[in-house]
Amino acid sequence: MMDKRQRGTSDILVVVFPLTLVIFFIFLARVIFSPLLVPMQAELRLSHTSAGSLFLCISMGYAPTILCSGFVSGRIPHHGTILLSATICGLSLLIISFNSRLISLQLGMLALGAGAGLYFPSGMATLTHLVAKEHWGKAIAFHEAGPNLGFVLAPIVAELGLSFSSWRGIVVSLGFACLVVAAIFALFG
Repeated sequence: MMDKRQRGTSDILVVVFPLTLVIFFIFLARVIFSPLLVPMQAELRLSHTSAGSLFLCISMGYAPTILCSGFVSGRIPHHGTILLSATICGLSLLIISFNSRLISLQLGMLALGAGAGLYFPSGMATLTHLVAKEHWGKAIAFHEAGPNLGFVLAPIVAELGLSFSSWRGIVVSLGFACLVVAAIFALFG
């Protein structure tokens, strides 16, 4: 077995790739609702205030959970916390996609934010555990490509998805993708 100090750049990318995949889909799950908001408002007949409350609910789930995620990772290992995060995000997206009532959407968004908030502290702890200190810069740079790609690809995914499906189809697909990524991370992370 190779010591983490002996790993080259390609080995670091292989180690960090599962984490990058997880954070990409978790981040995409949070930001996909911005480009989908107009079709959601039209279908569900939401006011601008009601639609804006969905983003507030994501933040209300995210902020306290990221602050308190240490309590979760104190009970289950970081690997388990990352799996829990991706699973909660995937299930929350599925719940959101099958609901039409505002309160159900808000609760789904709250759960989505809570699931996303679990990831970052455990993801960084796992990253720094797997990679030698002298390679942290490369590893973190590669890892942070995930959220950046999520920002860039969210409108593209939304636009392409709306060509073939409704906003619900996109959210269901993303929910299943989060669950598949959780399974991939469970096997290879």
